[in-house]
Amino acid sequence: MDFSNLHILVIGDIMIDQYIYGEINRISPEAPVSILDQNSREYKLGGAANVAANLVTLSSNATLVGVVGMDDEQSILQELLTQHSIEAKLITDSDRPTTLKTRLVARNQQVLRVDRESKLPISKSVEDDLLSAITSLIAAQQFDAVILQDYNKGVLTRRVINAVITQCNNHRIKVMVDPKFENIDAYDHAYFLKPNKKEALTILSCTTEQFDQNIEAYCGQLLRDLDLDEVWITLGADGVVGMDKSGQFVSAKTTTKDVVDVCGAGDAVIAILTLLSCGDTPLQEKASATNTVGEIVCSKSGVVNVGYQEYITQHNATTQH
Repeated sequence: MDFSNLHILVIGDIMIDQYIYGEINRISPEAPVSILDQNSREYKLGGAANVAANLVTLSSNATLVGVVGMDDEQSILQELLTQHSIEAKLITDSDRPTTLKTRLVARNQQVLRVDRESKLPISKSVEDDLLSAITSLIAAQQFDAVILQDYNKGVLTRRVINAVITQCNNHRIKVMVDPKFENIDAYDHAYFLKPNKKEALTILSCTTEQFDQNIEAYCGQLLRDLDLDEVWITLGADGVVGMDKSGQFVSAKTTTKDVVDVCGAGDAVIAILTLLSCGDTPLQEKASATNTVGEIVCSKSGVVNVGYQEYITQHNATTQH
């Protein structure tokens, strides 16, 4: 499982996760709310940038493309990307902020999250700049796969999605998708789709009970409707299910007992699935690998990246049992 020669292009909604740590010892005299006495502040890569970070810590190479605002957070983002050795082409949009998610944390417990973002679709001129950058990158570099990381923040418009998938299919580059419901039909002809269970229920217009009783049939429906090679659905504490176009269906139960924080688990999952899909990895091994990285992330506080050696050690220990 050597990923060092792989180069993945990540396109999507880029974010910064800000953590403000402190102590709560009193209630405000102004309103019945807690007062957090701040001790420290920390910034981490979020969204599509966190996917790229996981690719790098798993020992592969990543290039990131997305849209940022003309603000101080853009500079913070650039510094974080440099620290993580992530190549990036960032398109600046003066009409939107760099997405910032601020979490207030006391005694390892998140007490509040504040989001600053725009969910409006990017303008045509920003689309033009974004697609020009993507076209140049694909023409100039040999990417092993492309990830479309969609959080419904307006960067992955139908035009962008269609153009990227068409270009990649013409260059025989696999496209991996972490989708949201909007524009779901635009993802047809991608290599795989990786929704979580909640997203899958919305996409399939079914209830939890219907899905649980017919998981394999619903996976097949997604494959056929969008003409995919594979589909993966993460089920939280219940693990993951996957199916390929030959009809092979696999599932893997998680062994996680103590979930500390689920933030960033989906980002790590699509990173490892993408890297393994660049080779001829069996479906069941991919399923097991998604649980491994998910368990690593969920066992720690905050958004963390999965290290290559940590992944190998835990994956080998799991498969030996």
